[in-house]
This record gives sequence, C-alpha cells and structure tokens, in this order.
Amino acid sequence: MPDPPTEYELLLRSLEKQLQVRLTVHDELGLLRDGQGALLLPGRNFHPHPYCAWRRDTNYSVDRKCFRHCVTEVMRRIRTASDMPFETCCWKGVRELVVPVYCDGHHALTIFVGSFRQNADTCPLPWTDAEKMFLTLPVDTYQRFHQLTDLVRFFFLGVLHSLMEQRSSGERSKGTRRQQIEQFIHQNASRNGLKISDLAQKLHLSTSRTAHLVVEECGISFRGLLTNERLLRARTLLLTENLSIEEIAEHTGFGTASYFCRVFKKRYDISPASFRAQKRDDAR
Repeated sequence: MPDPPTEYELLLRSLEKQLQVRLTVHDELGLLRDGQGALLLPGRNFHPHPYCAWRRDTNYSVDRKCFRHCVTEVMRRIRTASDMPFETCCWKGVRELVVPVYCDGHHALTIFVGSFRQNADTCPLPWTDAEKMFLTLPVDTYQRFHQLTDLVRFFFLGVLHSLMEQRSSGERSKGTRRQQIEQFIHQNASRNGLKISDLAQKLHLSTSRTAHLVVEECGISFRGLLTNERLLRARTLLLTENLSIEEIAEHTGFGTASYFCRVFKKRYDISPASFRAQKRDDAR
C-alpha cells in the first residue's frame, strides 16, 4: 500500500489544480527530504502526461532522448540563461516552461511547468498511437507565462524556506555554535573540496580549535557531518533523479564517482547503482 501523500505533495496538487498545469520537480541538490531522509515529493521527477511517458520506461533509446533533453540540454540552457525562466520544446514536441529555483546562491530545483502544445503544432513522431496522445496535450499560448513562472517560483522558494526554518529551529535548540556548524554544512555540502579550514574561517577560529569544537558540539567529526549530509542528498537523488552516478557524485560534492561509490558502499553495504535498482523494483 503506497504511503499517504506528504503535506508538500498535497499543497503542490492544490497549486496544480488552481493553475491547471502539471509540475515536474528536479531536485538538483537532494534537499527535498525530511530529517530522516524520506522524500517529500516522491515520483515528482518524471513528467506525468501519458504522451510524455510514452515508451519511456520500455524503450532505452526513448528514455535516453528524454534524459538528454530534460537534464543535459535544459541544464545547459539554465547555465546560459542564469535564473530566468524560459520556454522549452522537447524532441517529442512537448512544450513546457522551465523555472530554475536558487537557494543560498546554488541552483537547487528545476521546475517544469506543462505539458502543453500550441494549435499549430503537429506530432513529430511517426506512430499513430503517439499522435493520438499528442493531441490530448492541453493547448496554451503562453499568455500566462509570467503569472505561471512567478507563482511557481514563489511556491518553491516557500517550500525551501519552510524546510530551512524547520532545520534551523531544530538547530537553535542545540545551541548557537552547533547551529552555525550544521547550517554551514547544509549550505556548502555540494561544494567539492570543502575543508574544515573553510568552516574555521567562517567561525573566526583556528583549524585545530574548530575540529575540537565540532566534536564537542555535534559528537562527530567535521568529515563525518559532511559525509552524512552528502550521503542523504545522494540517496535522494538516486531515488528521484535519472542522473548518472558520475553526475550525482558531482552534485553532492563527492567529486568522483569512484570515491562516491566507495563511501556509499561502506555506509550502506550496497553500491549506488544496486540501491537505485532495488528501490525501483520495490516501487513497481
């Protein structure tokens, strides 16, 4: 029996109903989870319209083309367009609005608003069953572009702010120094090469004093705290994103796939690829 929808999922469904759109969420940093690592928006990483899903799960070539567009090409566009929303049209002829959402200066979420077609659009695929599904896509002229992108951006900024507030309230109860340490880890875990000297500089302390302080306040070393946060984010990305192991290693600050796999296997006694496959089998 599936788990009941989370509070955030229910809010997102309400927003979709009001805006008459479907929202797909790519969690670039693995932030959409609770304190125990449970996903807050499970299943939201795949485009739900039947035409979008057509042959995606049964044909590897189709799946790779979808991945190249929704991950590789869109991410390349985001890097050049900065934080500005934009329209995209995939190889299947599906139009969507892409809304990048940033947190603490990092690209945290990519939101796809859609899926649409325009009146003059024709199905680019040669199969009759695909064409029939293409015609079920709602027609939109993008007259609502700014309204949609602004509302979606504000909604997800609110989600991230809420999660940060929940985290901060827990940290405040632990004391100011511990709050500073854990907040620093949370904000910087995706940075490859992050060192305790970076935290020491933030706290205006020596590196040796900072190392002792982290253990005193948190009961674990700086490296242990950092690894815990990175592994939680990696688990989230393995469950929600169709990223390669190399890309997940990069997104979570591990740097290389080999190092990431070694740390993951040591902690969970299973490789990242096997963990992903096992969870997907369980979900079927």
